Amino acid sequence: MMGKKLCVVVCACALLGSLCGWASAQDYEVGKGLNVSLGFFQLTDSDAKDMYGDGFGLTVEKMLPSEGERQLSASIGYIAHSSTYGSLDVKLTNIPVLFNVRVVKESGANNWYYGAGIGFNRMNISVSGFGSDPTTDFCFQLMGGMKFGKNMFADVRSLSGGRKGNSGLMFNVGASF
Repeated sequence: MMGKKLCVVVCACALLGSLCGWASAQDYEVGKGLNVSLGFFQLTDSDAKDMYGDGFGLTVEKMLPSEGERQLSASIGYIAHSSTYGSLDVKLTNIPVLFNVRVVKESGANNWYYGAGIGFNRMNISVSGFGSDPTTDFCFQLMGGMKFGKNMFADVRSLSGGRKGNSGLMFNVGASF
């Protein structure tokens, strides 16, 4: 089980590294284009964390036309958790779809930002032998991070939904195209 997770993380990091190399060759303006990030998702509820464990995620964010220091974007993510609870294999997936507003502050070569987003989250819990239980809930997020140079960024996002399995912190690193 752990070997499969490690393989997925290594492959995802290799893909992100390749994308970053491609992105660094592109002419990029802050606030334009597409952001792609990989992250580690930590559930905030201790019962949910015991059952599902920590997860890994991918976020794709399209920057929308906006002017000034306030930037608009639309994002979709995929967060997966997989663990064994007792003798059962348990899988939890979250697909948050959000409309975001962020404020960007310039600081030399680096730009830091903070913001919030609202939308919905599609959560699915699957337990071996029992099937799955998909639900859709309202969710929101708070975020803060920093862009490094033209193409790289790191941020922390606090995602909150209506259930224990879709609220937590996501630590991301990514590239802008």
